[in-house]
Amino acid sequence: MIFWQNTFLIRVPHYEVYKIHQHLDYFIQEKCRVKIPYSFKAAPGTGSDTCIQLRTAQPLALPGEQTREIYLQAGDTVRFTTALAVIRHFIVDGKKRQITPSPAEREGYIYTRLAKAGFSVQSLTAGEPENVIVRKNVSVNASPILIPVSAIRVTCTVSQAGEAEKALVYGIGRKRIFGFGFLASFSVNADESF
Repeated sequence: MIFWQNTFLIRVPHYEVYKIHQHLDYFIQEKCRVKIPYSFKAAPGTGSDTCIQLRTAQPLALPGEQTREIYLQAGDTVRFTTALAVIRHFIVDGKKRQITPSPAEREGYIYTRLAKAGFSVQSLTAGEPENVIVRKNVSVNASPILIPVSAIRVTCTVSQAGEAEKALVYGIGRKRIFGFGFLASFSVNADESF
């Protein structure tokens, strides 16, 4: 699979997750005139800037854009870290609700998310979920969205190569639009790193 990777700064503080999402969507859809899925990782920049690492399946023609190529096979060993949103959705009275899996269910939940992404877990280290606050509005009366996120480090075997390649570009799990599920420090058979 061929994908494109970009690194750049945006003038939004790293903790304003919803604004980062809005800026990226506006930039990709309006400025680049394409509507494509993507994954990203946001890290504090200098001052009130945020450093963005962005992966797409189409080029955006940005300065410094890098073309990357990866072809995985069933049986390959991969390692990566990610911040995974640990949320389970369900319907109550016709309305969509979400809950955080209990500590006893958490590991199974993470294994299921990784399996859907084409990976079979060899080893997993998962941190306790921490709530990330996502605010759509800055007004005092606006209700924040709390997203429980666990930092995970995992070594996996590729079970479905196509799904695993897509996961590298698009991320894994829920709430990817807010930068969760981006596969960072990705390495294949300990020789290739993205």
